[in-house]
Amino acid sequence: MITENADKCRALLFSVVRQALLDHRAAIRASQHELPEYRRSKKLPHPTRSEILAHALQKEPALWIRSAERGEMSFEWCCEQVGIDPDWIRLRMNSNELLGRLSDVCK
Repeated sequence: MITENADKCRALLFSVVRQALLDHRAAIRASQHELPEYRRSKKLPHPTRSEILAHALQKEPALWIRSAERGEMSFEWCCEQVGIDPDWIRLRMNSNELLGRLSDVCK
């Protein structure tokens, strides 16, 4: 029973980490629309991919993922509980393949 509850808790924490990555992806997509519109309104050149990513990295999901906080429910703590290297995720959080790999781990 204890193992079953622990597994359920780990699955929940895994879902929290995965949702943060999905929210980060949504922030990138939003930045792909927001930043060009803003730049166009100011008669500035179209933003580069790096500028769009920098804009998305200032949003809440990325701030949580990139935080060095180690307390309960921090990104680092959640990753530790489910056995995922937080630095591995951080290095790949802007890649297209990351969410597919995490989905494979969850199966």
